[in-house]
Amino acid sequence: MAFDISVSTIAECKDELEVLAKQHHAEVNVFYDVPLDIDWRKYEIASKSYRLIICRVDGKLVGWAGFFLADHIRHIGYRIAKEDWYYVMPEFRGMGIGKALFKYAENVLRDADVRRVMISCKVDHDHTGLIESLGYIHYEKNFTKVIA
Repeated sequence: MAFDISVSTIAECKDELEVLAKQHHAEVNVFYDVPLDIDWRKYEIASKSYRLIICRVDGKLVGWAGFFLADHIRHIGYRIAKEDWYYVMPEFRGMGIGKALFKYAENVLRDADVRRVMISCKVDHDHTGLIESLGYIHYEKNFTKVIA
C-alpha cells in the first residue's frame, strides 16, 4: 500500500486530527479522570515552533508525528525538538508508516537547525523497538503524580 508523508500544520488538518485524536486518546490515555480537551488555539499560537508530519493513504489522514522546537536554555545555540504526540491508525500499523514518519521528521527537523530530537512513549504502549531501530537511545525516565 502506498502512503504519502508530508509536512502540514494543525490548522490545515485540524478537523481530521480532531477525529483521530479521540481514537488516540481512547487508546493511550492513562489519566481516565482527565477528558480530552485540546486547545487548538495554542497550537496555532505555537505554529512557528511546531512541526507536524502527516501520513495520508488515498488522501485520508492515517497518522502523524508532532514536535515542539526550542532553543535549549542551558546550552546556547543548541536547538532541540521534543515529540508532542504521534499516532498511526491501528489498521495501518505494521506497514512502515511509523518509521517513515519519524525518518521524514528527522529531515524536516534537521532543516530547522534542530540538533537533538527527544521521543517518548507510554509504559503500557511501549514503542521502544521502533524508536531504538531509528538510532535513539534510552536516556531518561519520566514520572507523573496528580497533586491537585
